[in-house]
Amino acid sequence: KKIVSSEAQGFRCVLPFEEICGDGVVRGDEECDDGNNTNGDGCTKSCVLETVAILEGDLVFTEAMPDPGQTGDFSGEWVEVLNTSNKTIKLTGLQFGDADSTSTITDPTAHLGPGEYGVLARNDDPASNGGIFGALLDWGTPTLNQANDSIRLLRADGLTVLDLVAYTPSFGF
Repeated sequence: KKIVSSEAQGFRCVLPFEEICGDGVVRGDEECDDGNNTNGDGCTKSCVLETVAILEGDLVFTEAMPDPGQTGDFSGEWVEVLNTSNKTIKLTGLQFGDADSTSTITDPTAHLGPGEYGVLARNDDPASNGGIFGALLDWGTPTLNQANDSIRLLRADGLTVLDLVAYTPSFGF
């Protein structure tokens, strides 16, 4: 058991809690908690991230902001990704890019559980990126063009495309 303590308005409350792997809530030293105790689904029965095969369509782009209005392009570009699979996907090593260049996700804790969304942002500071909190990637390149371009999500090998969306100015960004 661990101890949680909170102080508010001069009162101190100390409550014990247990880290329960498999309850769907990440606590303490858990890297993940997908609500079960099954190995092979991206989160082990010990609540440690594991590498699983990522198939085309497991991660898909759901939104993109290549031309932000609240801040400059260099600070405010972002894309949203959805995990459509039934497994927790470790994002470390995956590459995000446009038609010309890519950035690698290096955060060892970056992952998405089944049905979870995540934001890959050009800048992870909400004070300067237009208010995006919790970005999973702070990329230097690529630059998302307002003309014809594409956004790509690749496996760590840089060759296998997991999702690709081509866009033109007619998309209305």
